[in-house]
Parts: sequence; C-alpha cells; structure tokens
Amino acid sequence: NRFDQDILRSILLQQFGVRSVRISMDEIANNSLIDPKTKNLIIRQKENEALNQETTFIASVAYFRAGYTPNDYPTESCWKARLLLEISTPIKCPSLAYQLLGAKKVQQLLYNKDLLKRFVPDNSELELMHSCFAMQWSLSNMEDEERALFPSSSADSVQTTAKTIAMALEHPHDYVLKPQREGGGNNLYNDELKKALMTMSRSDLAAHILMARINPIEVPNIIVRRN
Repeated sequence: NRFDQDILRSILLQQFGVRSVRISMDEIANNSLIDPKTKNLIIRQKENEALNQETTFIASVAYFRAGYTPNDYPTESCWKARLLLEISTPIKCPSLAYQLLGAKKVQQLLYNKDLLKRFVPDNSELELMHSCFAMQWSLSNMEDEERALFPSSSADSVQTTAKTIAMALEHPHDYVLKPQREGGGNNLYNDELKKALMTMSRSDLAAHILMARINPIEVPNIIVRRN
C-alpha cells in the first residue's frame, strides 16, 4: 500500500496544504524535540545538504509503517523515538495502548469475564460480547498470577498450562497457536502446532496463546473468469 499512501500524501498537500514526510525512528530520535510548554513534537529536516539549510515543523499525526515487531527497534534510539512520540501531542496510529490491545496475550486475558467486566459493566452487554469470543488459554505457567488477577474466578476457570497443552496435543486440529505478532502469518496449525508444543521452551511457550480454531462454513461457489 505504499503507492496508495503516496496518492494520499499528494492530495493532502495539493488540496489542503498539509505536508507529510517519511521519516525513520532514528531520524525522529536524532532530529526532534518536545516543546516543554505545549508538548508539541518539533522535527527538524534538512532542505539542502550543500547549503546546510533546515526547516522545522510540528508533527500532528504519526502513522506507523514500522514499529510492529521487535526487529523494528534494533537500537536504543528507536526506543527513544517511540517514547518521544508517545509523550507528545501527535495523534498516533496506533498509539502504544491501542497496539498492545491487539496483542494476543491481551485478547486472551480479556476472554476472562472478570477482567472484561471492568470495561463492560452491563451484564447483558458483557454476555453478548463474550459469546462472540473464541476460547483462549494462557501458556505462560502463570496460573497463580492469573488467579490473583481474577480473585472471584473458580479454581477450575484458570486452567493449568500442562492441562492446556495436553488438550491441544490430543486434538491439534481443533486449535491454533498464536504468537504476539501482527496478522496471521505467524500462527501454527495441525502438525506444526503439535511439534511446537512438544519442543518449545517454557519461555517460548509463554510468548504464545492457544485459541480454539474457527472453522468457516464451507459454501459451494462458482469462479467466473474471462473467456
């Protein structure tokens, strides 16, 4: 979608006079500062390297094309850039809180009604929302910590990791193993799921959650092509 965004950048500039720039995390860390009064993020950019001319502008929106995986933060300056963005005024897409909300571990925790109730206090709305969730289980060996998070839960509602793994090994086709990553390209199914559960270290397992597999309804269809 790089080219779609270039069209939008052109329209923003031509029709509304709004300038947009592509800038790396390192460039943000090294060439920006926060106004202590307004919390605006002020970015410096060189306009002419030969004449050593630069311009400054206030960033209003930060749209992330990177920053979704650990590989996107290879240096401390990248982490510094993310911190500068989070504590300043630009609208973040996504903000750190929203990005974490998409993490599989957060989704797994929200499957617990005790935690979900903190955000959806109405019981009828909570039950309706929860009915749409696929079942999810932790693999972090943190049963005691989860019971502390959900003190009103019954002892059986926080399933042990060993029991969860045994359940998935017995019926691997009924589950999907999900890491804390964007999209579905990193998920493991069937024999790959079974192998991972049998060979992963405890720390690697803790970085995943197990979810009941959603099997779509098969619908016969016809593909029409030219000629």
